[in-house]
Amino acid sequence: PPIITPSSASICPGGNVALNASVATAPTTVSSGTIAVPIVDNTVVTSTLNVAGFSGSIASISVNFNITHTWDADVRVNLVAPNGQILNLVNARGGSADNFVNTTISSTSATSLATGVAPFTGTFAADAANAVGFVPYLSNTTTWSSLYSTPNGTWTLAVSDHAGGDPGTLTSWSITLSPAAAVNAVWTPITGLFNDAGLTSPYVAGTYQTTVYASPSATTTYSASVTNGTCSSVPATATVTVNTPPSITAQ
Repeated sequence: PPIITPSSASICPGGNVALNASVATAPTTVSSGTIAVPIVDNTVVTSTLNVAGFSGSIASISVNFNITHTWDADVRVNLVAPNGQILNLVNARGGSADNFVNTTISSTSATSLATGVAPFTGTFAADAANAVGFVPYLSNTTTWSSLYSTPNGTWTLAVSDHAGGDPGTLTSWSITLSPAAAVNAVWTPITGLFNDAGLTSPYVAGTYQTTVYASPSATTTYSASVTNGTCSSVPATATVTVNTPPSITAQ
């Protein structure tokens, strides 16, 4: 399936926003290898990885990690991007059970950690809780896209323990960034869609196009799908909200 950028936008009546279709391509992975970072009670510890040479825009991010811990619910795990945005990956999951083994948190997963059990082996969505962790690594965003603006640089995994009596160890982690490549897609509905920012050329139904300009008269959710000649993808969606101006009803 393609990715639509932006996935949501707001415009004034008569305005427009460019919607771009892309697909994920070959990823870049950076790994810590085997490490032994002590997770101390009632504090936060960090480990950093440097991403260099990444080209293009980010389509998706996944983080894999291994943690030994005798009380998983004490643990909070946050990801700090080079642009300073901090996303909460794990927020007090697993109760009194032990460890995180080959746990992956991915921007493309819809599987909640609430459906898993320790040691959470598999791929899950981020908990994305706000203001979780310890200063200066408190989570400050609830969306993956907030981390995408600066792919190259230092990425930090911040692991905090919020109770006494059960320390642990971060034994490895890695981050995978998947770039996006422009792709031609079919867009629907055609209402309010144009081929140019000047809104002089209406989009024609069934046309394969990378970028369209949306100028709906009311809030509309657009979708884009791609094909390999045999089958069509699941569509991606983006909602364009039209901000209705206020009206004075009494003087």
